[in-house]
Amino acid sequence: MSSPTVELPCGRSAIPQLKDLKFLERAENSGVIINRLTGAWFGGDREEIRNIFDSIEDGIKEPTSLSKKALSAINQSELISAEISKPIFRPHLAVIHVGHVCNIDCTYCYAPKDKGAMSLEVMENITNIIGEFKHPVFVQFMGGEPLIYLKQIEMLIKLLNEKRQGFETTYGIQTNGLFLLDDGVLDFLKKYKIRFGISYDGPGAMSDARFESRVEKLQNKTELIIRELKAKNYEFGILAVLNRSNKSNLPALLDWCLERGINSLLVNPLLLGQGKGSFHALSDEEATSSMRQLFRYWVDNKLYKKISIENFQAFEDNITNTARPYMCRKQSCGAGREQLAFDVNGDLYPCDYLVGESMFNLGNSSKLSSKEIEHSVHMRSLHEQVRPNKLKDCKECPLFAFCGNCMASSYFRDGSLNGRRGSCHTDYSVIEDVIFELLLNKEYRNHVISR
Repeated sequence: MSSPTVELPCGRSAIPQLKDLKFLERAENSGVIINRLTGAWFGGDREEIRNIFDSIEDGIKEPTSLSKKALSAINQSELISAEISKPIFRPHLAVIHVGHVCNIDCTYCYAPKDKGAMSLEVMENITNIIGEFKHPVFVQFMGGEPLIYLKQIEMLIKLLNEKRQGFETTYGIQTNGLFLLDDGVLDFLKKYKIRFGISYDGPGAMSDARFESRVEKLQNKTELIIRELKAKNYEFGILAVLNRSNKSNLPALLDWCLERGINSLLVNPLLLGQGKGSFHALSDEEATSSMRQLFRYWVDNKLYKKISIENFQAFEDNITNTARPYMCRKQSCGAGREQLAFDVNGDLYPCDYLVGESMFNLGNSSKLSSKEIEHSVHMRSLHEQVRPNKLKDCKECPLFAFCGNCMASSYFRDGSLNGRRGSCHTDYSVIEDVIFELLLNKEYRNHVISR
């Protein structure tokens, strides 16, 4: 019996060059042809798809109805989109580090340890820049622990709301959660409509790397806070750092989230060789094993109906949506175009992951306007290095259109901007799993397409 076909409708019918197409297959008697330039793809029975792929070079002299469908699916009217050829400066994420002090100081944390907090002068300068953007902006407050800095956050929000009248501005915080039940904190978040996520690596030994000797005390408090928040009907997601303490237990972490009514999980691998690792970090191959185990558990038990795993959703959306909405999963990298990050002293960086790295410092917000940022020679130089034709291994990868490139991950992996992500092996394996699951599992496919 043939596998079901999956196709993305894409434009003109000219036969693409064979060098632009890649063939992938699975033991389940299924195969796919992928246009590596655009991400357009077509799949079905392995032997049938293989025959179509082999015959494309000769122009498919006697096309069948299946080969016509395949050609329609893997072609696109523009081999390189306008977004790639003419990058647009439109930051819709602004990350602001309000201060570096934290009440936990997790053992694998790479954040600066100074005790400074953002001054009013710096707040004025930053909000002047963001105030010039005439489009919706999501502002993420970061630390240290951002809930230590409620006064600074309140002032920033007041300034932004004043300077951005008529343009949507939304707010978020990523917190360890330990202050959430303190007097007035939830009222503060509700007053300013600030969304929040809680950083937590999981119950029991899963959080050993985060908390070390304080694990029992801090776990008990975290879990108590989460139970009370859910009892009050607060919605929030969990961000878990994948490390040596929880690498074999991601399915158990997922069950823990479900038992507590949490409907969103993001897993952030702590990888070796990225410049920010520690003895808790994993190799790319170790992270691959953990993430694929999580994907199979999530899909085989149909848990995608109950909880979103943001890692997989980003790939699902890129595979089924040619718009590719995620700034960190694009070609070319969205750093500095769709995201800007501000340090406590007002220094500006193209991406939150690059804060504190001197070679990416675009200058201080006291001396910059949005136009000067957009036309910055330094910014143009960074983006010139990550244009698709400048990439190394990535530009030949069959899955590149779904994965995109990341100057930060490449930089921390090998010091270049145009190399592979540190998570290359993990990403490739998971993207491939998602593609073949969409091809073979109708229920999962229907859920993703209709979501």
